[in-house]
Amino acid sequence: MARSNRTRYAVLGMLAIGKRSGYDLKKEFERRMSHFWAESLGQIYPTLKQLLDEGMVRAHRDSGTGRRVRTVYSITARGRKELSAWLQDPPQTEQVRNEMLLKLYFGPELGVESAVTHLSRFETEQRRVLEVMEGFQPEIAEVAESGEQELFWKITLASGLHVIRARIAWCQEARCMLEKWRQSEGQTKPRALRRLEAS
Repeated sequence: MARSNRTRYAVLGMLAIGKRSGYDLKKEFERRMSHFWAESLGQIYPTLKQLLDEGMVRAHRDSGTGRRVRTVYSITARGRKELSAWLQDPPQTEQVRNEMLLKLYFGPELGVESAVTHLSRFETEQRRVLEVMEGFQPEIAEVAESGEQELFWKITLASGLHVIRARIAWCQEARCMLEKWRQSEGQTKPRALRRLEAS
């Protein structure tokens, strides 16, 4: 199943929780699901139009508390039926693309010093993500509409917490390995630079 097709189920799932505008959906994906799923407005709005044309969602005009009228979407019975069928299908294995690991794989061309710098920056970024995600833990109990929903949200959050903590531990381990190699070999320059100096 193509990535674009799975966007429809991500949108349907969010609308099954409650009605939302396209912008609301984007903010929810960013705030609550960014550690395992991302959708852009460029994916969300065409998907909403398609789902509306297919009768999977319905649209409502809502002025809310402000002056600006916005379009809010809610899932239909037909949409719930399709979402339920998709949820029963086995999840597909994702193809991994990790630029950090790609650069480290070509490490001799990168050099130890630059590799350590990349790892330090990545660890700092992951610590920021971890702080945000840990802040979700008390919020889940407040926002969840049922004990069942709270349980499943905690399970998905736990996955993200484990991954981020593992990444931080890996950064520390990788830096130690690089430092030990640098001390034993006395080598910090990238291979390309060493070749130039040798020529």
